[in-house]
Amino acid sequence: MASISGLALSRAFFFDAVKGILTRHFPGLKYAAALLGDGSEVLGLDDDISRDHHWGPRLQVFLEKSEHAAASGRARAILASELPLEFMGYPTNWTEPNDHHVQLLAAATGHPVNHRVEFHTVEGYMKEKLGLDGLELSAAEWATIPEQALLEFTAGEVFHDASGLLTRARQALAYYPERVWRALLASEWSMIAEEGAFVGRAGQRGDELGSAIVASRQVKRLMRVAFLLARRYAPYPKWFGTAFKRLPTSERLGPILHQVVGAVDWREREGTLVDACILLVEEMTANGIIPPVRLERGKYYGRDQVDVDLGPVIANLSKDVDESLFKIVNMGSTTQIIDDSRQFKVRDREIANAMKRLYSQ
Repeated sequence: MASISGLALSRAFFFDAVKGILTRHFPGLKYAAALLGDGSEVLGLDDDISRDHHWGPRLQVFLEKSEHAAASGRARAILASELPLEFMGYPTNWTEPNDHHVQLLAAATGHPVNHRVEFHTVEGYMKEKLGLDGLELSAAEWATIPEQALLEFTAGEVFHDASGLLTRARQALAYYPERVWRALLASEWSMIAEEGAFVGRAGQRGDELGSAIVASRQVKRLMRVAFLLARRYAPYPKWFGTAFKRLPTSERLGPILHQVVGAVDWREREGTLVDACILLVEEMTANGIIPPVRLERGKYYGRDQVDVDLGPVIANLSKDVDESLFKIVNMGSTTQIIDDSRQFKVRDREIANAMKRLYSQ
């Protein structure tokens, strides 16, 4: 078997195996071919371990709505009969999904193969994965799409796009609009400010473990600020730190955050967190996101805890945001709200009500 990334394998699979079959049987058919969705290879983060499930020659084909019903079933059957049994040493045949919806590569002795060339329309795929009926999004719609879903749709690679529809959709969703982006930045800094004193307060009571837990939450939020400043969608926890290391600020911010999570004393922990806040605010001012603000270490309400007043930062970010994101839970996206200590009562009540509705169906 060739040593190759999953994205490169899928690209070669399309150009060297799938495309020729589609061209021969469906001349003039307009379609797009891509590798999107979940899977570490879509993010370019796969390694040898990634190959134990869901990894192999696979891709999605996007047909126009007028062609999908007539062509998708026939194309799927033709590919099952004509694809090679192996491609670059990997089977093109897959097991059926198991109870955990996992599919594995499985060598086949003959045709038809159970391939994973999936057929969709762009509209249907967006509805299924993003809950969208179009590309004219309100701020609320932007904020309620899980960030991981946006990342999965805009990452990966489009290998071929005859109509341009998939490419235009990915471009439209490439990143948050300016006024939504500023609201999310303001929300992230608000959450940081809300728990800024908790690291020291827990530490003063002799609760080093509790202090460390809060500090870890703050580290995660500061990393999210770094993603926002780079205008890149943040992945879910497995790849969060790996993707963070690719950000422009990680070289300077990373060592500071490592010091925070490695600290065994709450005073070092809270002081180093302030250093990280100052670094990111300085970056925002250097890039003209907010006007220069002077951040100074101070005592939280006169107590023996080091803190920094982030109020001017939040106020400046909040001047030009989409106010619809402030209506229900101050501000922010679904991804932010589920990890926001300001919203515990609102969140718990709403989640409880949602679960009741779900279980009653």
